[in-house]
Amino acid sequence: MESHRLGSVLVSSQSVSPGAVNSCIPQGPYPTPASVDAVVFDAGPSAFVDAGYDGGWFNCFHTASNRLSGIIGLMEAHDDARALPLITRIAFTELATDVTPVTLHGLPDATVVRFVSGGEETVAGFVPHGRVISYGWVGANHVGAGQLGAVVALLTGILTAQKPRSATFEPTAPSEIGMLDDDPDQLAAKTYHPPGPSTAYQGGYPASYYPAMAWDPVAETPLLTSGGFTEMYRTETEASRGALRGVSLYRFRDAGGAAAYYRGVVPIIRRVEGSHLTIVSLPGAKNTTCYAVTFSAGNVINQECIFPAGRYVVVADAFGLERSASDFTAMHPIIAAQLSKTPR
Repeated sequence: MESHRLGSVLVSSQSVSPGAVNSCIPQGPYPTPASVDAVVFDAGPSAFVDAGYDGGWFNCFHTASNRLSGIIGLMEAHDDARALPLITRIAFTELATDVTPVTLHGLPDATVVRFVSGGEETVAGFVPHGRVISYGWVGANHVGAGQLGAVVALLTGILTAQKPRSATFEPTAPSEIGMLDDDPDQLAAKTYHPPGPSTAYQGGYPASYYPAMAWDPVAETPLLTSGGFTEMYRTETEASRGALRGVSLYRFRDAGGAAAYYRGVVPIIRRVEGSHLTIVSLPGAKNTTCYAVTFSAGNVINQECIFPAGRYVVVADAFGLERSASDFTAMHPIIAAQLSKTPR
């Protein structure tokens, strides 16, 4: 759960690059040395084992123009003394074979390296805050002159925005991480668990953790506060490679608070997903908004349905589908199973 706590203070890509789209990997919590090595870095799990890696959260994004890609992340070493050696090892021996140190304006404590990958300018930076490490990576999506300035400017913006948030984060003592209570409202029993092994997203997100999972933390906060939101519990399982099924259950003070959040968050979803989103009406599903998010490559889509159910709001989803955006047959059993636990 320490990874979920880190995610709650991670700066959003939209705040440093308006219009940014989070539709790439890595995305979300990476709680173990093996998981962070396999997806985020190629440093070998031993680098993170040596550092006593206690968790991390990383979000990949593309800028609105798709000229740049980036990663914003936070990770936690076991203690202060092992944070800087981990930074040095990744920056100078693991990211690329030929790196050049770079200085960023206003960030004298940052370790930053520049390298060229496929002819495209790339920079990566790390800022330690005790045992917590802020991470940013920015690369150009095209080959051509004038890339470096834009790449460095975006990385500077990421690390500058993240610095005060990381500085105020209080990491959990390593001996207490396993005792963190992520489900104070005991929502796990009320949330449908689709078949398959659970992903690292699974668990409770009390109000203080929830920003990591929000569509737009700033826009959602007034809705959550006024509705008496206390916790969101997330189940997510891998039905097959790349195909995920999940349910998020939000608990509010009462049915009125849940209904108000539902009415307010749907326009936020429409805005955030933008041109990638297709709204679909399910026959007989009143007070339910379903949508498909399509991607430019191939016919892979993600589908979600959101609806109020008493004092709860349910978000049911199926990711990594290969079908028509209007074919919601994969959603029907998920919704039915959740309604058996939290009737309308």
